[in-house]
Amino acid sequence: MHIGDNNSNNINSWNSYFEFIPCAMLTLDAGGIVTQCNPACLELFCSEKSLVGYSLFNDPNFTPSLIARFRTESGFTVSLPYDFAKVPYSTCFRQKLIHITLKVKFLQDSGNGAPGYFVCITEGALPEAEKSPKKVYSSDALSFTKEELLKIAELIPDLIFVVDKDLYYRKTFAYGSKLGHLYIPEDQLLNKHVTEVLPAKQARLIMLAIQAAFKRNKSTKVKYSLHIDGIDQFYMARVIPFNDTSVFMMVQCITDSYVSEMNVQMLSYAVNHTNEKIMMLDDSGAVVYASNRLKTKYGLKKTNNNYPSALFSNLFQGESWELIKKQLETSEFVKVEDMFTNMEGIKSPMELYFYKVLDIVKGNMYWCFARNITERHTYRKEIEGVNKLMTTILDSLPLAIGVKSVRDDFRYVYFNAEAKRVLHQITEEVVGKTDFDLFPGSDFPYQVRTKDMLAIEKGIYSEYAVPFTGPDGAEHIMNRLHIYVNNPDNPQIVSVFWDVTEQHNNQVELIKEREKNSLKSAFLSNISHEIRTPLNAITGFSELICEAETLDEKSAYKQQIGENNERLLNLIDDMLLMSEIDSDMAELSFTRVPVKTLCNNLFNRFSGKEPQGVTFTFDSGDSPECILLTDELMLERVFIYLLENAFKFTSRGAVTLSYQINTEHETCKTVVLTVSDTGIGIDPAYSEQIYEQFFKIEKYSQGPGLGLTLAKRIMHLLGGSIWFESREGGGTLFHAKLPLS
Repeated sequence: MHIGDNNSNNINSWNSYFEFIPCAMLTLDAGGIVTQCNPACLELFCSEKSLVGYSLFNDPNFTPSLIARFRTESGFTVSLPYDFAKVPYSTCFRQKLIHITLKVKFLQDSGNGAPGYFVCITEGALPEAEKSPKKVYSSDALSFTKEELLKIAELIPDLIFVVDKDLYYRKTFAYGSKLGHLYIPEDQLLNKHVTEVLPAKQARLIMLAIQAAFKRNKSTKVKYSLHIDGIDQFYMARVIPFNDTSVFMMVQCITDSYVSEMNVQMLSYAVNHTNEKIMMLDDSGAVVYASNRLKTKYGLKKTNNNYPSALFSNLFQGESWELIKKQLETSEFVKVEDMFTNMEGIKSPMELYFYKVLDIVKGNMYWCFARNITERHTYRKEIEGVNKLMTTILDSLPLAIGVKSVRDDFRYVYFNAEAKRVLHQITEEVVGKTDFDLFPGSDFPYQVRTKDMLAIEKGIYSEYAVPFTGPDGAEHIMNRLHIYVNNPDNPQIVSVFWDVTEQHNNQVELIKEREKNSLKSAFLSNISHEIRTPLNAITGFSELICEAETLDEKSAYKQQIGENNERLLNLIDDMLLMSEIDSDMAELSFTRVPVKTLCNNLFNRFSGKEPQGVTFTFDSGDSPECILLTDELMLERVFIYLLENAFKFTSRGAVTLSYQINTEHETCKTVVLTVSDTGIGIDPAYSEQIYEQFFKIEKYSQGPGLGLTLAKRIMHLLGGSIWFESREGGGTLFHAKLPLS
């Protein structure tokens, strides 16, 4: 992908990569104005807001020659020092001067459709400070008699050679059978030239030292190294003029002292160049040593061999210092925080670590390592501010939120205000406890733990419209989320749940309202059809009766008009009754009704109207006369609906009306009236739908489909019940039960 491509997919991909690349990256327009920058750029330049709009060409750290390279070269790499004291955008305290490396490339499109530049910036370490010049040690020329030199040679472990002016070994004074670092027997060393014994580089150093001793007539010394058995060994040769033709050369192995000196130099360099301020204090709290950075930052100068610590801190005096020393008696180190004041009077928070060491001369001494923690304090305040803001936001949300530590037995580490309200808990009583602690003896903790484990397995587990009984016994409908946060150090479960009882109830009411509207629409549609049919018949036959030529024709048309008129009146009557029942305005008139008399009246009403091939009987059996306290017209209406349906769906066989007294319960006797037929039967799958408005098993059967609906509602009003027994193709029995008076 080319950065300058105009393809939107490429640009979007580049923007995604731009945000996540850890290097500081930005784009400039042709005038050097920043058009884009990634988060790493803000971190490098310690800026609290975006650098977009900042002019890099006006940056004091960018020289005219550097800016000229932007305009004349297609790409280049350059390193330069960057001084934060010169720029206005960096508000955080950090190192004033760093080295940065810029990699610059010309772009055809810098993000706004115009040419510009892409810049990648990396931070380099500060250049090493020049090392202090090594100390030069001098030694006065030594003069000994031959006898004295022989005695010294016998007492000291150093190798002593006599070398003549021509650089030949003439004599050795050594202990043991081999000559130390040379590993050459004495009889093989004598009369050999220095270049035959030592490597060329080391031999040249010895030659120069001997020549200098002869020339100046005073002792000289030289250091050199030899690689022996895979290890570098370090030596110092001291050359002392003996006479006009020869010198004494004393060779000492200084490997241990040389390595120690190098270690001290490296340690001293590290101490003086580390960002930490390092000091050593004596038992009284006086600063006897201060690193270069500490002295420079706080302008320290020795007074009576000590540095005045009171200039920058009061921590090393009085009770504070005594407390630190007391803690160091039992602890390896002590950590404290203090405010240091620099030369400009600016206070900075510091983190100090104290260690106690024993000096065989000075007694107890104390190392102190001080680190500037201004950035940490700034970040801490920012984090505290963010935490406070987040707590305010989370406590204001209508969501109950709890956070549990997976590795700590799912104990709560956070609980917001809504969670406390819903569960009637106090934060201090929740944090550190599990669900089993909060809800002992309940199945609820086991259910929650199961959901938590599913969240760990799937990443997130959700439940919606879950019944929940609160601690106060109130029933609620809740939505719940269990989210697994896979933090390697501290995996957690975030539980989010919110009360949707009101929304749920509103939704249920809305569904009911929609169902009512749907029923109304269906009602109007069906009723309009049912009304239109008899009206059309009445209208049609009324026109025909006027044109009829014979009395028989007129009589037939008149009969059709009467039947459709009755059908229309019954339909209107059913609609009015349905409306009265739905609006709780149905009026009942309870009287004493003999059951057998009621059945005889129904039998007489339908006798002679049964279809051809169907017989209609009333079977009272052995049941005696019994009395019901009910609304006779309403009850009669129920059985009219049942008998009309029985005749409608029975083409052959019988329809029977019967009743039976139920005496199983002496205190509550009932009577069951039954209408049975041998018709087409009812599929058990329609056991509930059969009572719905306008429901028809056979779509084109006559009638509006209100009979069974009204029958069930009337029986409910009368304090009774209705049910049926049937199988498809095997007839049907409808039962209506009422209590006896």
